[in-house]
Amino acid sequence: MREADVLVVGAGQAGLSAAHHLVRRGFVHPDDAKPGDRTFIIVDAEDGPGGAWRHRWDSLTMATVNGIHDLPGMPREDVDAATAASVALTDYFGRFEDAHELRIERPVDVTGVRFEDAADDHSPLIATVAMQSGEERIRARVLVNATGTWRQPFVPYVPGIETFGGRYVRTVDYRQASDYAGQRVGIVGGGISAIGFLIEVAEVAETHWFT
Repeated sequence: MREADVLVVGAGQAGLSAAHHLVRRGFVHPDDAKPGDRTFIIVDAEDGPGGAWRHRWDSLTMATVNGIHDLPGMPREDVDAATAASVALTDYFGRFEDAHELRIERPVDVTGVRFEDAADDHSPLIATVAMQSGEERIRARVLVNATGTWRQPFVPYVPGIETFGGRYVRTVDYRQASDYAGQRVGIVGGGISAIGFLIEVAEVAETHWFT
């Protein structure tokens, strides 16, 4: 069983920011630790950098993406506004990892977390992780949950959905407007994603907007 003071789960914007500040405060990877050093491990379920940005639809470009904040200590460079956000931000996240020499372990799925019984109030927790090499456990005193919502989005209940005979698509399922060409499409929501979908899909399909 490996041990660290802190386990960071997820290497998207939140996980990378947490790792940056841990490094600033002297935390190191266990393999680099000297006696007395505080340590952290960061794991990520993706195959490479970028977090959820790896899965954004191609038509979401840097011209249309909303509210992107810089990672700490490394401002984003200007890129062509027509560049897909999935490309530009994945590249940005990857360069941030390299610049800070973050030893991110991926792809790793955390399959469970439990507290280890101990007499004090600082009982360590044990995370069970699934890696390509097999399952292992990591003991840590702090868990930073930076997994985001992309893989398990909140899906509100819509009355009547059980009998709806059409296709039910969430934001995480959207890829391109041409998938809906010639169809009747209802877009639900008034946020930036819904408006972007409405503008695109209205070019190729009959759209109805509900908000």
